[in-house]
Amino acid sequence: MSAAPSVSFPLTLVRRPQSRRIRATVNHEGVRISAPSSCSDREIDAFCRRYQSELEAAWARASSASQTIDYTLGAAIPYLDQTLTIHLSQAATLRGCIAAQGDTLCVVTPLKYRGDLRSLILDWYHSEAQHHLHQRVLHYAAQMGLTFGHVRIKEQRTRWGSCSSQGNLNFNWKLITMPRHVVDYVVVHELAHLVHLDHSARFWKLVQQFAPQWQQAERYLKQFRVVF
Repeated sequence: MSAAPSVSFPLTLVRRPQSRRIRATVNHEGVRISAPSSCSDREIDAFCRRYQSELEAAWARASSASQTIDYTLGAAIPYLDQTLTIHLSQAATLRGCIAAQGDTLCVVTPLKYRGDLRSLILDWYHSEAQHHLHQRVLHYAAQMGLTFGHVRIKEQRTRWGSCSSQGNLNFNWKLITMPRHVVDYVVVHELAHLVHLDHSARFWKLVQQFAPQWQQAERYLKQFRVVF
């Protein structure tokens, strides 16, 4: 962009041949402008200036609703309804281990530890997500009288969960950093798709029956982001 407008947020421009108009998307990282390849710099500049105040406000909301995880010793990290303080044990074992003890995340490093605390904690998050989500699926499937296929924990950028036509359930591992009622809502939401493949009134009635806080959970998922 030539003579880009002065803005208080990070701005990224992407030109796409298939785009028909200028569009803006906003998240905690900044504003992304998508424009047709044929669009001139002047048109893009005019768009940014026209919607500058709205974009700045949207980015401010997204930034304030996000949390960046700090993986250093003594830092606090989210885990379900808790906030755990990272503590590094003086001991070491062959493979190492991590466990939540009260409000502390106790880290015992492996013998070949190279100082990458972030990788150890991310592995622990994945393991906890696998165990916790599978248990919640079993719990709610029994309550709802449903059977399911496989439960898989994945790295998903835009989805918290999904349900396949074969009855397999996929969940985003990052759910483990969220409050329990939010996790339970996502589990109930995907199980409800085993009965109703759409988002009809009957679907939401079923969700309401087993996750009465679903509206609060939906707002949480839309507003809150954890940066890993």
